[in-house]
Amino acid sequence: MGSALVIGLLWGGGIVLALIFMVIASLAWDSEGFRRTLYWLTFFALLAQGGCWYMAEGIGRALGGGGDSRLQSIVLIAGGVAFVWALVLEWIDLMRWKKQRRK
Repeated sequence: MGSALVIGLLWGGGIVLALIFMVIASLAWDSEGFRRTLYWLTFFALLAQGGCWYMAEGIGRALGGGGDSRLQSIVLIAGGVAFVWALVLEWIDLMRWKKQRRK
């Protein structure tokens, strides 16, 4: 199980998992707690992805090959996109709450 997880992360599985979590969070308007849990899971998946690529880069350098530092920037960009996405979802939820409160 552990080696399959590492292989999945080496192929970018953490970013795919983060995308799936954010899509589910976009559809989960009824449960604020569930949506926020998905935000945390998104950032943990991206953290695991970044750690795995950092480890792979270190192993590549240790064995005399080159490491690809662009992979870390991909994770940072994905984290920024997820953060902005979460802010937009929370802003939309706040506007919906204010609209319901006025009625």
